[in-house]
Amino acid sequence: MTTSKNIAALVVLVIMLAVAGYFLPGPSKPAPSNPSDGGAVICTMDAKQCSDGTYVGRTGPNCEFVCSVPTTPTTTPVDQKATLGINESVTVGITVIKVVGLKEDSRCATGLTCVWAGRVIVSVNVVDSTGSSLIDIQAGTVASTSALWITLDGVKPYPVAGQKISNDKYKFVFSIKNKLPFR
Repeated sequence: MTTSKNIAALVVLVIMLAVAGYFLPGPSKPAPSNPSDGGAVICTMDAKQCSDGTYVGRTGPNCEFVCSVPTTPTTTPVDQKATLGINESVTVGITVIKVVGLKEDSRCATGLTCVWAGRVIVSVNVVDSTGSSLIDIQAGTVASTSALWITLDGVKPYPVAGQKISNDKYKFVFSIKNKLPFR
């Protein structure tokens, strides 16, 4: 009877080891390869969202998720105000905005009665990654470049009847906004 107990205990032990071996992780297996592609690795088609909001799939010989390293933008904040005189410039990221001249100032001077309020148009040179362009911006309107929206918000000084404003006295107030948001 001792022999049959020993055999029964041995059978139970073997079964327990088999069950435990089934649930224990085995050696890691390499990702399956495709012999028709010269052994290229075939990864599953799942995706992962990276910390910067982008999504990536598995890649490489180990089918790992690889998120790009976030880069710090080299541009100024999304909204910026700049006050410039003629021949003055501001740099926003890689874009340089330079006031090159006053094209028109037909505002109704203080002390006069006018039928039209008039307008101010300023010429700016914009240099960015796409090249250089001369843009005329009227006060209160928005001009578009490849990366920016530029609005001429105001012009100082305001004309006074009988007094000429010299070009070196003009100051132009611009709002500059990036077209693409930064993360």
